[in-house]
Amino acid sequence: SCEHPKHDEYKNQSKNTKKKSSKLNLKKVPKRLIEVLELNESSEICSMCRNKTDKDSEYLQNEKYKAPIPIKKNNLNDNDNLQDESIETIQDELIEAIQDESIEVIQNESIEVIQNESIETKQIKTCQHPKHDEYLNQSKNTSKQFSLQKVPTRLIKVLELDELAMICSMCKKKTDKDSQYLQTEEYKAPISRKNNNDNISKIGNHTYLFRKDILYTGEELQQFESDYQEIMTQLKISSEIKLSSKIIKMSNILYNNQHRLNLKPIYDPIAFKTMLETADKDLIGFFDELYAGTNPNTKSETTNNNNKKKLVSLCYFLASINNKYINGIKVDIGSYLETSGASSSSIDTLANIGVSVTRKTVNRKKNFISNEHQQTVDNYCLQNIENMFILNIDDYHNIHRRNQPTLLQTHNIYHFELILD
Repeated sequence: SCEHPKHDEYKNQSKNTKKKSSKLNLKKVPKRLIEVLELNESSEICSMCRNKTDKDSEYLQNEKYKAPIPIKKNNLNDNDNLQDESIETIQDELIEAIQDESIEVIQNESIEVIQNESIETKQIKTCQHPKHDEYLNQSKNTSKQFSLQKVPTRLIKVLELDELAMICSMCKKKTDKDSQYLQTEEYKAPISRKNNNDNISKIGNHTYLFRKDILYTGEELQQFESDYQEIMTQLKISSEIKLSSKIIKMSNILYNNQHRLNLKPIYDPIAFKTMLETADKDLIGFFDELYAGTNPNTKSETTNNNNKKKLVSLCYFLASINNKYINGIKVDIGSYLETSGASSSSIDTLANIGVSVTRKTVNRKKNFISNEHQQTVDNYCLQNIENMFILNIDDYHNIHRRNQPTLLQTHNIYHFELILD
């Protein structure tokens, strides 16, 4: 009889309580359980008690308890270990099952055959893809069980497997995305489920790809196209720079040229356009937009050139409205009016409407030019020294006086004026 201390208790808990003790498979108690069960080496216990001992929390918490060592086969991977119990446990359960069928004699050879068949079955149910472990480590859900299927014919040569090999669904999908296999000559892409004669997936200038090759009706695709165009229009509008922002950028450039670089206003349209676009890339095409607003297609070339010059003046006036200190063009207009003999009141009137500067500003500019005249002449001579003539004229004081030009007398020395070229 079984000498296990809890044999009767385990027997009452067992579902098969009608089993006779004479049919229990008795074996010597394992060495790892001798001290735990407080038995001697010659004691015998049944297979039921041996199995339940390894599950009993009372014995599992004992310091002397040692768990059974599972048996591994060299031809199996680490993930292919028998999940339920050790080979020894499987032997005992098989013996008990055979005893229930009233078979009295059990051969060890038959047990080994059953074990080998279970191992082979386990191997068949494992994915045979060469990169299965690598793909599994890359997957987020490593505990998920993937369905097995025969390797597709188009992948047999690529994966170097036989026709009966099994691969999981995960490996099949990742193979069609792996650059290593995509670059091989033997690789063939999967055939799309769509019908070649089906033009539903192409609307307008765009081709739509749908998940899992799902086909949609023409009305649905028309709605997709409409929504797409609306979104693209909104994105394009949001990415464009507003006119007010461009005017502010232009004003900053013109202010920097006048007050920091001490540059004179630029009236040439091409040079003005180049200056803006070089200083700020956001202003590329800004002058062209203004020019397009003048309706150039219906005008002659001369009129279009004059309109470009007017646009340059317009840009300076827009900048002066944004920043009153950008007044270079207004100073030039006021100086021209004052030199032409315009009255102070007329100059001030034009200054009030924003076309010119006041007479005081013009006088202040004239005084500044007078004080800087010597330096201006020196700089001009240095810049043009290679093209300059110096004429030595005698009796300078007699020559340098006011003379009235006339066509009735021959030219004499009194009509000559000193010129620097």
